[in-house]
Amino acid sequence: MVHLITQLIAQLFDPPHCALCNIFLSQRQLWCHSCAQQLRPVVSTTLSISAAHQMPVFAAAAYAEPIKQLIISKWWSQRVASWQLGDLIWQRTPVSVLEFDYIVPVPLHWRRYAWRGYNQAQIIAQTISKQSGKPVVKLVKRVTATEQQSSVSVEMRDKNVRDAFIFCGDKEQYRGASFLIVDDLMTTGATLKWVAKNVVDSCHPQKINAVVAARTV
Repeated sequence: MVHLITQLIAQLFDPPHCALCNIFLSQRQLWCHSCAQQLRPVVSTTLSISAAHQMPVFAAAAYAEPIKQLIISKWWSQRVASWQLGDLIWQRTPVSVLEFDYIVPVPLHWRRYAWRGYNQAQIIAQTISKQSGKPVVKLVKRVTATEQQSSVSVEMRDKNVRDAFIFCGDKEQYRGASFLIVDDLMTTGATLKWVAKNVVDSCHPQKINAVVAARTV
């Protein structure tokens, strides 16, 4: 009875609506049917991390509406969008059947974290952790406040983040484990590559995969 009353109150003060077009919905879901139909699947890709390690990257969708709106919501500190992205990744990628021991979110520099108030990749990682039962570990630290990748030319993005990260975990504790690197968006893959390279060079993992909410294609 209490649960029913809570639902009715939520319907009254926060009626369900589409996250993209804002039309009211008959039940609580992320998008209306029309907007959800716009979601574009994208095939996996692979990044070369070292001579011995290739990292598959899985994405829930192409970087376009309706998922684009959830990703850019981080600029307005809309944390709920990050949880929604985590759910979409769990539902629309093979992450639920991947083998991994630890989840590593792509870190923010402390100044950007202080300005934004949270790390979208961290919240996505926590969502995946809740579903998978695997722990989130902060093994990589961002030590350089780089330019936003979107503001740098495609040719310069690799150089922009090449020295931006350091490994900050216990190398022996994590040696030979399997890892899942998590971020919200992949464009050229430079950020994912250099985060993963720190893990590979330090831990010599058995396996390393990456997953993002969206990828440019």
